[in-house]
Amino acid sequence: MDDKIDIAELDRKEKEQIEKERLKEVAKGIRAREQEEALRKGRSGKGHKGGYLTFCRFCHREFTIPGIVKCTICGHDTMTESERMDELKTRIEEHK
Repeated sequence: MDDKIDIAELDRKEKEQIEKERLKEVAKGIRAREQEEALRKGRSGKGHKGGYLTFCRFCHREFTIPGIVKCTICGHDTMTESERMDELKTRIEEHK
């Protein structure tokens, strides 16, 4: 070795690499939390698109994760997809 390698420079590059990896992990964690929060907030769902577990008739939100019995937006009780379908069918019959 010709003493051309600067140890301080190597340490700095190593620290930069470690910091980049840490930032990637933090960003991945933030994205995961944002996705989880979006699922907890539900999706807009006027009409019937299907593919949801519970529905809030007051703010028209569809929830796809299990265990939501109170709307996370307005706090009202939610109904299952089958209850929602029965309600929609009743409305159609009344309209006819």
